[in-house]
Formats: sequence, structure tokens, C-alpha cells
Amino acid sequence: MQGRRPWKSALSRKARRATNGGQASGVVEGANSSHAWCLSNAVRAVHPVSQETLGLSITRSRYHRPAANLTVRWTSGVRRGRTIVHGSAFAPVVVPSEVWARDEVQRLLADRDVAGLLRLVQQHTGASQQRLATALAISQGRVNELINRRRQITSLSSFQRLADGLGMPDPSRIALGLAPLGSPPVTTDRAEIARTYPSQADAADDIRTAVRGSAAIDVMAVRGLGILGLKDSLLRGAIPTGARLRTLLLNPDSDAAAYRAKEIGESAESFTAGIRLSISRLRELSVAGRQVEVYLYDHVPVWRIISIDGPSGILFVSAFTDQREAHSCPTQRIEPNPRGILHHAFRRTLEHTVTTAHRVV
Repeated sequence: MQGRRPWKSALSRKARRATNGGQASGVVEGANSSHAWCLSNAVRAVHPVSQETLGLSITRSRYHRPAANLTVRWTSGVRRGRTIVHGSAFAPVVVPSEVWARDEVQRLLADRDVAGLLRLVQQHTGASQQRLATALAISQGRVNELINRRRQITSLSSFQRLADGLGMPDPSRIALGLAPLGSPPVTTDRAEIARTYPSQADAADDIRTAVRGSAAIDVMAVRGLGILGLKDSLLRGAIPTGARLRTLLLNPDSDAAAYRAKEIGESAESFTAGIRLSISRLRELSVAGRQVEVYLYDHVPVWRIISIDGPSGILFVSAFTDQREAHSCPTQRIEPNPRGILHHAFRRTLEHTVTTAHRVV
């Protein structure tokens, strides 16, 4: 038959013998998963019903043999069949646990970079696109489109399928924006995040209102220009005259400052000039008789924290990413809760930074 592959004809004949006209079952061995698919089509040729009616499915092998072993079962009169494919192409994808904890992976999860995640999984597991497709219950063509960024995942159910198929641990699921599998039911008695604002600008009115009635304010920032360093900064006109202000800024002479400047695409000179300007403006407040303390820390910034009235007060927290400044990221209003951990953790971060930083004002 012109244009027909020899192994395809052979598999068709084997399929007919294996099904024995719809009465028996048998085993046919193919060379690879393509042969397996051909055989399933051959079975349908013997019994012209839909794949859904046949109930064709793929299961994983205990032995992971490179060849595809196919078992065809057919029961006459019931019009149901099953093709079971064994082969390494259908083995589960197991990502080493230490891979999920890497900073690179955490960034990919936070950015929901599916293409980057799938490439990384291939790198660490050697999984083919077919194995990924089987694990994620999608077609190999769809996997190819995702890896090459020709298709994007947007629905929550698709992200859940991705997490389930790759066996993501709970911390990775959380970083991807999903609920952990092993989490207890959410209870309001542990709730600490009172509100989430799209950006610092959206939280500005609430922050100023909270600061105006406070006795102590702690600020952990990078340059501090948008919070305290300029006349129209977020807090400069809102802090009560008698309140204590303690500010932590990135040391302009540290390696971390040069790193952060490069990270956000600024020159080190202009970046550090902003920090020095904020220090000078805060020193002016101190000279004017205000209770001001300024500390410089040396590590790469992660959190922007505005703490109002110490351990018993509220926090406004946002994060610095490798591409965005904290003021453009979502801001969380965190309230103290004796049964919670977030408020305590951020306060501890702030106090520990004070102990390791050096005071300049």
C-alpha cells in the first residue's frame, strides 16, 4: 500500500490478531510510543467506535522499559476496550526536592513563568516533552507551545494541574499563588493581613492616618526618598512632632547598593546619591530637634516595612523584587495577632537589622 509505513501495517495485523475479532485479548510490542498510538488507531479500525467509547488510556509501567508494551483487551458486545501503554515516556516526573528550594525556582514560581519552570524541570529530570505532557494530562504539542512561549497559562485550574503534575511541595504551590495541599482550614482567629493594596499609592491615605496618631515609627527602606527624603514624601508631613522616628536605609557604600542599582537598571552613582540625599534630609529633622535615628544596613533589600507603634501596632509591608521597587508592588496591612506569625516575623526582621546596622544619625 503506497505511502503506508511497514510497521503500521504490521501493527494493524497484530492488532487484529490480538483482538481476535473482538473475542480475545493479547499483547503486542511496539518500538516506541508512536507505535503505541498507531496500535490504538488500529484497534479502532477493527472496531469502528470512538476513542471515548473504547476507553483508551495510558498507564505508567512498573519497569520503565524503553520499548512500549501494549495490551489490548476487548469484550464482544460491551463495545469497550482499553489500550495500556508501558514505557519510559510515560514514567512520572519526579523533581528533586532541593530544586524547588532554589532562588531561581522561587523567582520562576513568583513570576508564574511556566516556560522557565518546564525547561528547568527538563534540565533536572531529563524528562521529554512527552513525559511532561503525560504528567500534566495535556498534549505534547501543548507542552511544546508552553516551553517556547507560544501559549500562556492563565486559569487557576491550569496552574493547579501544573503543580499536581510536577509534584510541587506546598511551599512551591504557595509561591505559585496556590493553596497548599496539606494546609489546615483557614481560621479567622489567626488572620493578620487586614488588607491588601495594589501599590503603596493606594495605601497612602491609610498609612498617613495611622502615622498621625502614633508615638513611634520605624521605617525600613532602600533610599527612602518616596517615604521621607523629599518634601512631598509619604510620611514627611504626617509624623507628629513628638514621635520617635527610626529609619533603616541601604548603605550607599556597600556592595549590596551597587548590586541593587544594577538590578533595577540604574547607575550606581545616581542610585547612591538618592540614599545620601535622604540621609541629609533626615539629619535636618534631627538638627531641628526631632527624635530621629538613621541606620545603614549592608544586605540586599527584600522588604519595605513601615511599623507604627512598635510590637503592638500595625505594619505596612511590601517587597523589593529583582525588577520592581517596593512602592509599585502590592502593600499588605498586617495587624498583630497573638496566634499569628507574620507580624512577629516582620518586627523581628526589623529589630535584627537595627542590631547589625550602624547608626549615622
